[in-house]
Amino acid sequence: MGWRRQCGLIATGHALALAAALVGCSSEPPLELDKGVSPFGPAADPPPASIAAADLERAQSTSGPLDSSLGTNDIERTLRLAMSLGDRGELSKSGELLDRVLAVEPVNREALYMRGVLALEQARRAGTDSAARDEAIARAKESAATLERAYEGAKPHEIMLQSRVKLAEAIALASAGKIKESVAVLRMASGAGLDTIERGKNLPELEQVWKSPEFKALQAAIDQDKLVRARAMTKEILAKSADFVFDFKLPDLDRKPVALAGLKGKVVIVDFWGTWCGPCIKAVPLLAELYKEKHAAGLEIVGIAYERNTASDDEARQNVSKFVKQNAVPYINLIGDEPTITKIPGFKGFPTTLVLDRSGKVRLLVTENNESTFELVRSVVSVLLTDGDDAGKPKPVPGAAKAANPPTTGVGQPARTGPKGG
Repeated sequence: MGWRRQCGLIATGHALALAAALVGCSSEPPLELDKGVSPFGPAADPPPASIAAADLERAQSTSGPLDSSLGTNDIERTLRLAMSLGDRGELSKSGELLDRVLAVEPVNREALYMRGVLALEQARRAGTDSAARDEAIARAKESAATLERAYEGAKPHEIMLQSRVKLAEAIALASAGKIKESVAVLRMASGAGLDTIERGKNLPELEQVWKSPEFKALQAAIDQDKLVRARAMTKEILAKSADFVFDFKLPDLDRKPVALAGLKGKVVIVDFWGTWCGPCIKAVPLLAELYKEKHAAGLEIVGIAYERNTASDDEARQNVSKFVKQNAVPYINLIGDEPTITKIPGFKGFPTTLVLDRSGKVRLLVTENNESTFELVRSVVSVLLTDGDDAGKPKPVPGAAKAANPPTTGVGQPARTGPKGG
């Protein structure tokens, strides 16, 4: 591990790690540097031991720009020296070396990225010195902007740098009482597709921003945009629905019966899973996050567990109860039986996920649910919660004349014609 910090994001030993941990955790302990591991480039190795002593000593006593006649190997050597100095915590000297590289190659991709990362760390270390902090943030912003202008197709760690720069800007403005300006930066980041708001949502430095009417208006606009995109993604799926009827009545982990009928009026996700199933385990945190986000709006999630290699239902129940407790799973979990699982036509395996609308109709069946399909589940849930049982039907245009024929779905069927068994 390269740069370590206890701030909810775990550093991973390369450029992504440092960019992930630099800004927004000012109330936490300072960064610690692991010796011999570079925090800078995702493909960069630590400098060889043969240059770590003499060359570092020479670098620390040398100033001024590099000779423009230096070749690629000299530039690479200087970058490696900058990495090593950064690992040692000598950020100022590391920055000087990077500036020397950029004086020769103004758009050196690696040097620009590393310079931006170092500037963000210098901003964090500036503490209450607002002038030094703002100067460092400006430098990070300049590096990120130059990267964006010079290269098409930003790499993931460069996108993270852009997001962190915006977050640093927003925090600095909020600390100066400039709430509207801070929201404007977050709006710009959101419009650029950056995850700045998500990364900063739990930071106390932005508490007043989250409470402001300006941010609430921004969040409403973001939510509406997400809903529009969700409707587009799910239009044909919701118009078709799944062609089977599903229900259940099963015991929960306290042996109390729970029936689907008792959840009528809710949008319900039913997840078939087991504690032995690797993909199932990966899906649980995603479901838990979605539950916390949407439960107040009318979402319920029911996990139906099927355990393997257990001697009795009691042992199966103990396995599931232990997992649910250890992982703080917030939604209902039941112990499944054979009749319930046979209600899924052509059941293929675990995890399998259903989404039901408020009337109890199955609107989505996802076999072998995983991270790649979860965005679809999320989109279907968002549309069903907002549009109700009419989800999938075209939205009426305000002021438009009433159509002579019934509206049609995306596949040309009358919108009021339900699937078999619906």
